Amino acid sequence: MNHWIILPLLLPALVAPLIALAVRHDIVLARVFSVASAVLMLVLGLILMGSVVDGSVVT
Repeated sequence: MNHWIILPLLLPALVAPLIALAVRHDIVLARVFSVASAVLMLVLGLILMGSVVDGSVVT
């Protein structure tokens, strides 16, 4: 589960160009992608916090 630590950096790096290039002409779709990525970041943060509390992530 240590490889999940990089996902909070990769998710915005992948979603931002997608929003900028693919859905720049449709504001509703861009907002949907933006909110979905924010919710995914929240879920990912909770999963990572649970991993730290559980002790499965060791530095």
